[in-house]
Amino acid sequence: MAIPRRARVVHLGIYQIFRTSGKLLFWEGNELTDQDRTYDFSTLNWEEMRTAYLVGELGTVSRAAMHLGVHRTTIMRHITSLEKQLGRQIFERQHDGYSPTLFGLELIEVTRHVARDFQEFRLRGRSNETRIAGNIHIAAPNYLACLVSAALSTIREQYTDVWYTFTPIGENEPLCIEDADIILTPMDVASEEYSSEKLMSLYACLFASTIYRDNIGVPKSIEELREHRFVCVCQPGQTSQEEDWIRPYVPARSIVFRSRSNFAVYTAISEGLGIGFLPTSVGLGDGKLVQVMEPSPAWQKEIWISVRRKTADSNKVIAILNAFWRLAH
Repeated sequence: MAIPRRARVVHLGIYQIFRTSGKLLFWEGNELTDQDRTYDFSTLNWEEMRTAYLVGELGTVSRAAMHLGVHRTTIMRHITSLEKQLGRQIFERQHDGYSPTLFGLELIEVTRHVARDFQEFRLRGRSNETRIAGNIHIAAPNYLACLVSAALSTIREQYTDVWYTFTPIGENEPLCIEDADIILTPMDVASEEYSSEKLMSLYACLFASTIYRDNIGVPKSIEELREHRFVCVCQPGQTSQEEDWIRPYVPARSIVFRSRSNFAVYTAISEGLGIGFLPTSVGLGDGKLVQVMEPSPAWQKEIWISVRRKTADSNKVIAILNAFWRLAH
């Protein structure tokens, strides 16, 4: 079956959605070969699709249930119903969670696009409403302060009566923020008071200061790492993801500076004390730092944005959320 002449592409990938005759059709490949490959999205339950999306993003039924404020059995019923309607398996059940199939990954991506398009539509619809003013409380690890500042700077002139409070939180510490409107963390906030969604992937890389480069030089390969000094973020009695990566390549004595403060580590790198990990957006934006190695997937962190349910519908919070989504995408 050829693609209808008046069809409109909504999403491209292994699977495609076209709008035709007032319906959304979902099929595999560039052409339809049999009716069994076609799904009429108008008969599907959006709540069930959203449930599948959240299970895919959060990885477990329990976390999705907490996010939606429903029982685990409701989540499993939604997934079973959706798989039955589509005639395809969306998730593989494993002992440690639910892993999306190839079909499931595409369905999750489609749902993500639809959800974000609707969110942007809702934000645009409220952009001309009542005067936006007051305080917005944002909590995030120190290394995300640059991301927060960049988002706020894009709307500062537009909303001159809004001011912001920033609370730094420890990356590996228990989250004890009770009144933050927005929280940015490397994982979703497991609290019924907040709704969470993945915002972006943050990449880190090894950086050194120009002082360090001029006095000592920089490693040209992983093998040369053992000849250099390093600084790391870590909590008392714990090792960080970065330190765990470094340890096989350098002796413990080469890690000359450890701190629970991301700002302290950034300062130590800037002053030439040693080489260390920084978000690429931070390191590349500082003219006094040089990139030592190319980013690795092992240094990637997912950043989640969590919104306090009590204030999620306020104009000021919607405005800053819109700024974060524009910056991330």
